[in-house]
Amino acid sequence: MKKILLILICLLIYSPSHSKWEEVLTSGEGDVTHIGIDRIKVKGENVFYWELHNISKPKDMFNTKSVMNYIQGHCDEFKYKLLEDVRCVEPMGEGGCVKNSIPNELKQWSYPIPNSIRDITLNKVCKLR
Repeated sequence: MKKILLILICLLIYSPSHSKWEEVLTSGEGDVTHIGIDRIKVKGENVFYWELHNISKPKDMFNTKSVMNYIQGHCDEFKYKLLEDVRCVEPMGEGGCVKNSIPNELKQWSYPIPNSIRDITLNKVCKLR
């Protein structure tokens, strides 16, 4: 019983939904994107960070209200890989969350589209490192 309680406490403490989120931008539709400031890890030119996207008007059959993506970025070459994708039924990464499998093409290095959400978040994280 003590082991189960300890595991639950560790999951709550280390869950990305309990990060210190900094708002980065708001879309015209009211969707808000944040980055987990206290979860940024730097290894050489690589940065690892969480993005949180709050969705104002859910568009899928699961009523997803937030999406958390774990990203590996390379600041010198300004490219990224999607490492994890988590979908939640409540804003701010709360509620029932499900980790999705990532297609192989999204696990490859990609360059962000200029002025896209990923371009803005990667630029911000690289400046913070």
